[in-house]
Amino acid sequence: MTSIDVSTDDFPAHERLTAWQDFMSDMLAPMELRSDDPSAFAASARVWPVGAAAVARVASASMELHRTARMIRQSDPEVYQLTLAHRGSGGVEQGRRQATLSANELVIWDTSRPLHGWSVSGERPALGAVVVLPRASLPLPAGLVRRLAATRLPGDTVTGRLLIQFVTTLTTSVDDVADAEATRLGRVLADLLAAYIAGLLDARRALPPETREAALLLAIDDFITRRLRDPALSPAGIAASHHISVRYLHKLYAAREDGLTVSATIRLRRLEECHRDLADASGSHRPVHQVAASWGFRSESHFSRLFKETYGVSPSAVRHSRPCAQGQPMGTHRHGRTTPRSER
Repeated sequence: MTSIDVSTDDFPAHERLTAWQDFMSDMLAPMELRSDDPSAFAASARVWPVGAAAVARVASASMELHRTARMIRQSDPEVYQLTLAHRGSGGVEQGRRQATLSANELVIWDTSRPLHGWSVSGERPALGAVVVLPRASLPLPAGLVRRLAATRLPGDTVTGRLLIQFVTTLTTSVDDVADAEATRLGRVLADLLAAYIAGLLDARRALPPETREAALLLAIDDFITRRLRDPALSPAGIAASHHISVRYLHKLYAAREDGLTVSATIRLRRLEECHRDLADASGSHRPVHQVAASWGFRSESHFSRLFKETYGVSPSAVRHSRPCAQGQPMGTHRHGRTTPRSER
């Protein structure tokens, strides 16, 4: 999956606002942009396709956007835009509702109704993440989604926190992801957004069963991550915390592509964290058994055996060969991203 970079720096000053308007119209739907100082306007974006959706990291100077009824009659791609504010402020007005945003807040709107939106920058450009998703790809009735359009959406629910984390990760760490993986990420994004909206409206029954299961798995994964250091973390405790049976929990994990059981997932994540700590020179004063215990392993001998089975070397060998330690079991790979100069 290849990202697309767009910047007004590539245009003469008098053409920059128009160029950005053309980009926004192509990415979303025809719209008009306005700026108090068009000659000084600047903006940039990096866009990634993820299946049927697209995600973008956008930085811009202050601006207003308008999508009129006439524009809608001329062209309506029938898509939703979800915006996550990172820096600066902004807002959206649609359907007699208005939402103002600040950092780490969300808003959604659709292209099928007139819209007025704005962003306000300070000494640095306003920065945010944008998700563009076809209406047909979101497994929820459009009428339900419309009930939340142009309202400030909370990020402090379990699903809201997961959605913010997922969108942030997509716009910082998905360079060079294979096309098949990008398609899967797009499906996860749609399921998570649908579950988030349904949860806010207390309308989970409107979700397809597969969407409910996908969102539940994401919540369980997050639960495991946040409690990984707890030696008492177990399938029984995970099931109880999510109001499901242990049998159903195992059924959910049996259907996952990686084929790992709940217990195996917990073990592998703990081993990854131990490997990372052992490879970190700043923690060389900590004994191996202390590192293992800090990530929930009760027995040092059991930990050492599992570690060697997973990585092919002992924990002490990793500690003594840090320059070569990668902190990943065989067959895994992680991606990073640097910050574009236009966002600084």
